[in-house]
Formats: sequence, C-alpha cells, structure tokens
Amino acid sequence: MKISLCLLVLCVGTLFAVKSEIDIGNFTAKSVRLKNGKYSGINIYDKQSGKLKQEIKGEHVSCNHEPYILGGSTGSELQNFVYFCDLGYVPETFFYNDENGEFFSNEVAFGGDANELLETKNHLIILSYPYSNEVEQQNAIISIFDKTSKKFIQVFRDIESQCNFLYADTGDDKEKEFDMKCLENGDYNFDGIEDFSLFRQFYSAGNTDNFYYLYDPKKKEFFLSDISGMNLEFDYKNKIIIETDRCCSGSLMQVTKHKIAENKMTKIETRCYKYENWEGEDYSEYDCGISIFRQFYLTSVGLKKNFEIRIRIIDENFARGEVKYKGQKESMQLKLVQKSDEKLVFDEFYQGNTSGTYTLNMNEGEITSAYYIRKDGKKFDLGIAGDYY
Repeated sequence: MKISLCLLVLCVGTLFAVKSEIDIGNFTAKSVRLKNGKYSGINIYDKQSGKLKQEIKGEHVSCNHEPYILGGSTGSELQNFVYFCDLGYVPETFFYNDENGEFFSNEVAFGGDANELLETKNHLIILSYPYSNEVEQQNAIISIFDKTSKKFIQVFRDIESQCNFLYADTGDDKEKEFDMKCLENGDYNFDGIEDFSLFRQFYSAGNTDNFYYLYDPKKKEFFLSDISGMNLEFDYKNKIIIETDRCCSGSLMQVTKHKIAENKMTKIETRCYKYENWEGEDYSEYDCGISIFRQFYLTSVGLKKNFEIRIRIIDENFARGEVKYKGQKESMQLKLVQKSDEKLVFDEFYQGNTSGTYTLNMNEGEITSAYYIRKDGKKFDLGIAGDYY
C-alpha cells in the first residue's frame, strides 16, 4: 500500500544505493531476480553452508525493480530484516521464528501495514510489531540503522507500546485510525543532539505519554531515558519540559514545568486549572491543594427564567464542596449535613451565613433528582444538566 506521509517513509530519492542482499544473523537474504528484470520473492540461505533454507514468495515481496533490504551483520543479535520496493512505501519487516527456523512477515500476519520508519539526520529508525499467525504479541521492536552505511546499530525489544492499536481494519489493509505518528524526533534533553520518541499509551481525558530515547554521543547509541509524563511539550527556547495532565473529561488540568539536568527531570512548579465552559470562562486557576472529587451541573425546572448551577464536591467523603450560579463571580461553600447511599444534603453558606439547603437523591453514585430549599422556605426543583465525572 503506497502512502504519502514522508515521516513514514524515505523521502530523499538519492539516499540509498540499492542493496538487495544482506546478512541477518546466521542467514543471508537475497531478493530473487526474474528473467524479465523484475524481482519476486526472497531466498534465505544459511550463511555458513550456503544452503537454501527458505523461499518467501507473494505479492508483498514482488517489485518492478531491485528492492531494498536492510538488516544486520552482528551474529544472532538481530533476527529480522526490512524489505521495501521503493522510496515512498512503508517498509515490511520479517522476523525469525525460533520454533520453525523460518522468517515471517508481520505485515502478512497482521493483515496490513504495521511498520513505521523515522528518518533522522544520522539514523534510520524502524518500528515493527512481530505478529505471527500462531501467537500475537503486543510488544514492539525498534531497529536502528546507520543512515549512511545502512548497517544495523542497535535494537530495542519487548516495548509495551499501544501504537499498534492506532491501526484500524478497513478491509484488505490496516490503515491508521488516528492521524498521529508513533515515532517522532526531537532534542529532548536540550543537548543539541537529535533523539527520538515512541508513542506509549492512551489514558483517560485525552492523556497520552511516550517513551523518550536519548542519544549518547560517547557510546554512539540510544538509551531509554527517565523522561516521562502526560502530554509533554518541549520548550526549546527556555529549555524546559511542560507536562499537562488532564482529568475528569478534560474539565481539570494540572500543568507542571520541569527542568532537565543530567537527563533527569526536576519539577519547577505546578499550577492547576478548572474548566468553566458553561460560563464561557475557559480555564481558571485554582489551588492545587484542593482535590475536586465530583462535579454536577444542575438547572432549575418550571420557572419563567430558570437558573443554572454547578456543584463541586471537594472531599472524596463528600464532606464539603462549593456551588456556583451561572453568571456569578464567586462560589458559595457547601457543608455536608446528611449522607446515605440514597441521599446527600448540603447546607449552602453565603457570607458566612446559611442561605439554603441542597438535597441530592442518589442511586449507585449518580443523581436521580435534586432540589434546593432557600432560607425563606421556597423550594426549587432541579434537573440534571450534566454529571461530568
């Protein structure tokens, strides 16, 4: 399947000298040239004896001209190789199966493209998922090659990345379900040397995190760093890392700034924000020491001009909270006066005095009905406008 995303492929047409034969551990892989000049299939030979060990055939290994094969020559360390017909195509990775002594294509086993290639200044970094027909593995493999020599340098195995979940079954091929990259490059420790990252996992409220691999110029290899956090952004001008941790359907947000020294993150400050979307206020800052446990949006029922309120429960034991009327600048405090599995009753305080009482009828933690009794005894029935978390 041909794609146009340059970050998934090699976009510089003069980058390669075509090489369709490579040593992979104890084996040699050679593309098969037909009489008509086209290529169809890969033959695997035992490197020591020269005997043919395996023939790989099919459309996935058929090219109109000489293909590219990238692999390693470091003994048994690297037991996979990468094959593609032309620049502009996602590479296909073949893995060695110790049980039957043969290589298999993860693209064929996976049902479509399950690879990604990142081209950096000095390296070619290839992400693959070694799915077999017998055993499905969710862990990824990253193979790193020198960009100039095409020699294998390094491999990271058994990486618990959910990047393969980004692929959705759309018929004969698996295509990206989300428009995002699994591999990205950047200078994550601000040392002026290019590093790379791998998408790790989705979390609630739209949070994601990555693995960050830093380059060690002395050892001339990458290593998995301790850099971690939700939705990290890298401020190259100020050389700080900004972490944004969202909670509760995105209505709460904690932003932490970090500095980095000796490849370790150190917190500078943390600030917390809450979303006031129903008032058009966007995010407003609040005290990070307050833990907001639940949040309800309610509206009056049956009035000529109904009012809307938001109730926030601050304490996980529902002991205290706050209520804010839409259009009101300040919140009023709530104090729990009655609690059961079926009912929560809060007194409302305005300028230090009790101004009313809220009753929330509950069923398995959710509001079924509610009403407010004002200080003068007037009752207002409340409808549920939203229970955000």
